[in-house]
Amino acid sequence: MHPRKSLLALATASLLGALATLSACGEDADPGSRISTLRVMAVRADKPYAKPGDTVNLDALWWDGLDPDRTQRARSWAWATCVNPTGSSVVECFAKIASDAQKTGKPPQFALGSDLDVFQLTVPSDVLSSLPDPAKVYAEVGVVLIVCPGTLQLPDPQAGFTPGTFPIQCIDPSGRSLGLDEFEAGLKRVFVRASSTNANPKIDAITWDGAAWAASDTKTVSACDTTGNRYDRCDASLAHQVALTVTPDSLESGTDEFGQTYDEQIVMQYYATEGIFEYDVKLAKDPQTGWVARSKAKGSTIHMWMVARDNRGGVNWDERKISVQ
Repeated sequence: MHPRKSLLALATASLLGALATLSACGEDADPGSRISTLRVMAVRADKPYAKPGDTVNLDALWWDGLDPDRTQRARSWAWATCVNPTGSSVVECFAKIASDAQKTGKPPQFALGSDLDVFQLTVPSDVLSSLPDPAKVYAEVGVVLIVCPGTLQLPDPQAGFTPGTFPIQCIDPSGRSLGLDEFEAGLKRVFVRASSTNANPKIDAITWDGAAWAASDTKTVSACDTTGNRYDRCDASLAHQVALTVTPDSLESGTDEFGQTYDEQIVMQYYATEGIFEYDVKLAKDPQTGWVARSKAKGSTIHMWMVARDNRGGVNWDERKISVQ
């Protein structure tokens, strides 16, 4: 199963990358779809394709499994942007931030806050004009998001930081500097175009056992007696079928401003605070997956999230709740 955390946790999921999570997990390995610690599951831009000068609003889908009420521990957030980085990783975005700061003599800018799960950027007017014509197909603004269960230690604004490094430290309440696998760091790409557009997928319905599942409807279920992670170890009578569907027009197609044709593909990703999914990633044409509660969830309320991602940077999501007897 894919690592629970990585520097690319927030990167736009490609079809092949998402489908890789369909491979079987070991009995004892927690699946990536189970949200039991601090996780950012997705970042949404209201304009996945933006024009120079546009204002783009972003928000994050996140959960802290160690503090579900969001009252017991501090979380520090930092957002930063890089224009036309050389790659799609956090480190490459930081490298561009450092390089631009050295050229302009201005220190890198970070938006900081506690549980700051929204961010707004203005696309610089020269994102396209600064590139030669063949490179304009790669024009983008990268948005770095860091979420730390403690305090963030930023680089000295006067000294800057070295390109190719990860310049931020996350310090927990005991004073320990956390490893990269102990906090969230990722990149959301906002593509910049002169005329081409892309809309986020539009959610048509959430269904439970084939019927519409309203946001106000908390389902009540019985749990399987397993403590493991094998869906097929549970009786079929305890399993339920869940599906996120999108509107037909969400699957966009056409020809972009560079003369390239496209037929958009969408995958559905499923997450929950507990339980076992039959598959945690499905294609839009066959979005239904099975889910069953485990014994350790008895007496609790489970949060479940359904995320739709297209292969051009669009994303949307919804949430439901389940009570386990």
